[in-house]
Parts: sequence; structure tokens; C-alpha cells
Amino acid sequence: MRQDWKNTLYLYVDQHNRSEVDDRNYAVQAPIEDMEYVMKASERARRLKLWYRERGTTPLKSETKAKIVRKHEGDGEVAVDVEFHVQREYDQQGVSLFDERIDIERLTLNRDGDSWIITRVETPAHERHGSKLDDENHAAQHYAERQNRSMPLLNYDVLGMNMRPQKSSPYRRERAVQYAEQWWNEPNPRFLSFEVDCTNYVSQCLFAGGVPMNYTGRRETGWWYKGMVNGQENWSYSWAV
Repeated sequence: MRQDWKNTLYLYVDQHNRSEVDDRNYAVQAPIEDMEYVMKASERARRLKLWYRERGTTPLKSETKAKIVRKHEGDGEVAVDVEFHVQREYDQQGVSLFDERIDIERLTLNRDGDSWIITRVETPAHERHGSKLDDENHAAQHYAERQNRSMPLLNYDVLGMNMRPQKSSPYRRERAVQYAEQWWNEPNPRFLSFEVDCTNYVSQCLFAGGVPMNYTGRRETGWWYKGMVNGQENWSYSWAV
């Protein structure tokens, strides 16, 4: 039975909400192939955990309401702008505190057999720069742009290290070291971990340092990782072995 793309979107919204209070890796997750987003989410989780600790607070619960504000459906691909209204409650020395915010993300979903996977997660330009939403053509234009992309490109902004390299920037060892020091004692929950995890860990460090993935779609060639997608192992042998 074919799934509707909204089922995958629902899983993503639930995952988005859980990440506000709990960074554990749950068994059921939205299938996400955008590894740039995964790295960004990992860094955000680290900062959020630090934020709670520095303020002596304990997260209690989070409620996230999601609304589709723009949508374009194509042949096997959907581009949606989603507005998240996040409300959090946390405890600080016996006092309950609340905060709320509104985020907007642009998701690209692609059909994968009978299921749907999220292939890209972005913050729309109008949201990053604080301008008003543009006309209804945004999602359609984004869909047309996606048609011309053969593979994802590494966007260094999402690594959360406040560094923007110039074109043809060399490998940045300090970024790899920073990532290695962050995750040396525990696995990053946004990547699968293995019984013998050394190569997987080193691959993550190299990716954080700026080595782009080489997507071939064949496990015996290239150097790439997508995770467990619809029950299928999606990574090259060179990434994890």
C-alpha cells in the first residue's frame, strides 16, 4: 500500500517536537537523506543541551503545531513550506517557565517506492533575512530548481561553527577536530552506530571538516551516508567499514 507524503511529514513534525526536550534516538524516525541537515541538527542539540545546563533548567515538555503555508506537488516530488509554532515548558529550581517561537522550514520530499523520504531541509531565504513571505511561486520555483540538481552540495553554514569558507576552500582540520572532541565518548544519535564504529566515526569527522560526500547510489563505490531509509541500509561500505 502506497503511503501519502503527509505521513512522512507527520513523523518529521513529531521528531521536531521531541528534539526540543529529548535528544535520544527513537526507533521510529522520519526518513531524512539530507546529511547537511543532520549535522546542523546535531550541533543544535548540543547547544540546546548546554543552554539547559548553564541555566540549571530541566525540560519538561514541548508542544509543536505545524501548518503548511505553501505547497507544490510535482511528479514524485513535493516542496512544502511548513510553519512550526513551538511552545516549551521547563523547570528552573521549582519554577515552571515557558517560551515559544515560530520557525519556518522548506522541506523537499521524494517518492521512494511505496514510501516518501525527506531529501532536503532548508530555511527559506525570506525567513533567514527577516523579510515578508514572497508570492505563491516560491515553492514552485524551488521545485523547478530541484529538478536540475543531481546530488546535494555541502553547505558549511549548517555545521553550526560560524564559518563560511570561500569557493575552493581547503579542508578545515579544526572543524574535524571540533566534531571529534564533541562525539569521542558517545555516538551522535543522528547517525547509526555500529558494534565496531571506528570508520563510521572517522567518516563523520571528515565530513564535518569539509570533505564532500560522493553519492553514487552503489554501496561498493563512492563515499556517502544516508542512514536507514525505509528499512534499507543506505551508506557506502567505505563510510562504515
